[in-house]
Amino acid sequence: MKNQSSIGVLLLFLSVFLTACATKPAITSAGGEPLNLEQYQAVVVSDFGDKATPPGTDARHQDSRDQVRSAGRNFADLIASEIRKTQSFREVVREGAPAAPTLLVGGHITRYERGDVTFRRMIGMGAGSCYFDASVEIKDGKTGKLLGTVIVDRSSFILGGDIAASETPEVFMEHAARRIAKEIRKIRSGGSSKI
Repeated sequence: MKNQSSIGVLLLFLSVFLTACATKPAITSAGGEPLNLEQYQAVVVSDFGDKATPPGTDARHQDSRDQVRSAGRNFADLIASEIRKTQSFREVVREGAPAAPTLLVGGHITRYERGDVTFRRMIGMGAGSCYFDASVEIKDGKTGKLLGTVIVDRSSFILGGDIAASETPEVFMEHAARRIAKEIRKIRSGGSSKI
């Protein structure tokens, strides 16, 4: 009986924790009204900026800046690739200005920590955790008006083991890119702007 109670408490803890650590990819409308993306024929996905590393010219932060700059390019590449797979737009590019009505996707990485795989696997309880947080902005290409945002907030599994060891910022970026593309496709086809 005591063993079953402990398992129940553990499952409750896991469900609360996993809910708190999950990406929240539903696009939040900037105006509070449902989004309508039907008019857009093209998408431009820009590199994500760095709001994760401390400002300044301190050389000790250069490696972190380089990692986040690279992650900003990779995340944008993943989003563009996933949007292309939906076949919802005539054109999806990483730079340039298509002639058709264009949707701009970009934003900033706000936290990027690779953590330590060995600590995550062997110790758990937050040791060696990895993080990937970003603010994704969706704008009108002609006016620059903010249409909606997506907050990505991911961290590795706190209890450790193989699940936590397999989680990396790259895995988090791939998952978020798929969910963002899926949400954009759903809204573009007339679905709700909330999951």
